[in-house]
Amino acid sequence: MTANKEWLKDIKISQELKDKIYYDKENDLWVISWNAISQSLTELEELQKRDTPLKVEQSWEEEDNQVFDCPHCGETWFYSNDSDEWKFCPNCGQRLDWGGKDE
Repeated sequence: MTANKEWLKDIKISQELKDKIYYDKENDLWVISWNAISQSLTELEELQKRDTPLKVEQSWEEEDNQVFDCPHCGETWFYSNDSDEWKFCPNCGQRLDWGGKDE
């Protein structure tokens, strides 16, 4: 086996993770550190949490706008009453649950 990373080009993982894969000549195998795997799993768990809808608590109405705070990051956002609700927070990407309203 050679220490060429060409075989990684078609694998669907981040470049950052690919950069943490190295060739162990002594044992003739490719290795990735447990820390890199653990970090990737933590990132995946965070993405899964943000993809799970959190209930939006609308704070108040102001003229033709609704105001809400993101249930994940706390950012305050305004949107027009005549527009569709946002499905995700523009700041952190949290999926939003508007409490049974049509999506």
